[in-house]
Amino acid sequence: MRQVARRSIGVLGTVLLALTMNGCGGGSEPPLASDQLVSVPEADSLLSPVGPLTAAQVYALDPTAVAQAFHASPDPGAAEELAVLENAHAAVPRLEAASSTQAYTYLYCYATGWLSEGGQRLPLGRGPGDNFYLSGWAKLDGLSGAGLDVKLPVVVPSTSPLEPVNRHLVYYTSLYTPEQLSALCTRSMLVKAQRLQAREYPGSTGTLEIDDVVARGRNNSLADDHPLLPLAGTVGDGRIHTLVSLGDSLSDTDATSNMLLHILPNRSTWFAGHFTNGWVWSEYAAQDLGVIAYNEAWGAAGASSQSILRVFPGANWIAKQGVGYYFPSPAQQVGLYDKRVMQLAPRPPDETLYTLLIGGNDFVNYNEPVATVLKGVNTALRQLITVEGARNIVVLNLPDITSAPVFLAGKASIRTTVKARLDAYDAQLPDLLDALRSAYPQVDLTLFDTRAVFDDILHDPKSGGFVNAAQSCLIDPSESYSMTEKMRVGCNGYNYVFWDSLHPTTAVHAIIGSRFAAFVRMHYAF
Repeated sequence: MRQVARRSIGVLGTVLLALTMNGCGGGSEPPLASDQLVSVPEADSLLSPVGPLTAAQVYALDPTAVAQAFHASPDPGAAEELAVLENAHAAVPRLEAASSTQAYTYLYCYATGWLSEGGQRLPLGRGPGDNFYLSGWAKLDGLSGAGLDVKLPVVVPSTSPLEPVNRHLVYYTSLYTPEQLSALCTRSMLVKAQRLQAREYPGSTGTLEIDDVVARGRNNSLADDHPLLPLAGTVGDGRIHTLVSLGDSLSDTDATSNMLLHILPNRSTWFAGHFTNGWVWSEYAAQDLGVIAYNEAWGAAGASSQSILRVFPGANWIAKQGVGYYFPSPAQQVGLYDKRVMQLAPRPPDETLYTLLIGGNDFVNYNEPVATVLKGVNTALRQLITVEGARNIVVLNLPDITSAPVFLAGKASIRTTVKARLDAYDAQLPDLLDALRSAYPQVDLTLFDTRAVFDDILHDPKSGGFVNAAQSCLIDPSESYSMTEKMRVGCNGYNYVFWDSLHPTTAVHAIIGSRFAAFVRMHYAF
């Protein structure tokens, strides 16, 4: 048996993954520890199950297990990195400002994982959807059934729990880098995959593969997931180090899922709060560019709309299922980013690249005219520039979503109407950006041609490794994000263009992310 973790994870990942090669016991996954199963005392519970900690407790992340992991490895760089980690506890910042609270959280992990054997991808932890998803608590000692949970000292913004959007908070930590958090998750998910392989495919000689690793903060088994960002946001070299994404479900990585209590999208069918089966384009781009990714995009968001009005039946299920919820427009997303990130751990404008991909919901669900959508985009961009001081912005035009299966199976009049609006929006968007460049010459504002990338895939799907560009990978009999769906026979999750009836697979996102990364390298300093 061979194990592969396909993401670049640095020294810590090399050390930890090496430990897993010693083998692990089979059998079912051990039950969660008791402190992971405590009930949430209040709906707005934000901190760990034991509540806020004293300064001494915050610094008391047990270094022993970390030390054992490093000392057990012959890696020549382990000792140096261990010294850094052992000294990191004293460096955890003490912020006394009223805008933050100190506590700790647990590291919770998501990944895609499968067994490659005989030219096939075999699912692990086979469930209703068989969609290759792994998740669980990160462990400092993942080889034993009683492994130690990874507890992270964090700084949490103090915000009103009455605002629904505050279910999507940011936790800040300086103990581990994002690469080290990813390494801990990769190692833990690989151990889980080994156990599942031993149970489900005894005697197999195939290759275990772990991909699309996501590391998040979670306070207990019933709590929300929260992105983890390094507290220090300034590097000082004038190069891009942070990628901030604004938009809708094509960029959303968990915001909508948190607000809807993880009910939508169904996590047996859609990956970890994404509206696809793995990473979205911005995550692939951030990995390619070697920068930190932060998402403020919300599924069902419109360029100027908050309310949910489903105009075209069958067009966007999240709009159907989310009636009565608040989905912030990009201009409001800018305000949320300012509140959750810039006021506590500001990122320098010249070291941050903002992206905006929006408009599909306006045309598909809200029946908005092109002029209204362009006005919303203009408002969001001006707010980015004047409020956040943005200096680097990429606006992505819209792909031709009328090629999605939901439109191919729907009424011709609906498809014709939406396509006309998409075409007009993409045609007029360059003029809007030209006007903004003239008004704000200090801003490097560029346009990425998402439509061209998507058209290339649709016109020649085989060159991208796709066998089907007309049907969704999911059978989708219920047309609901809340249901568990099965994959079609012949779809392995990566060889179809569309995952559901509207959103592309993560394989398409990977292509868009790669093309985007190549584009921004030509225009910005990384």
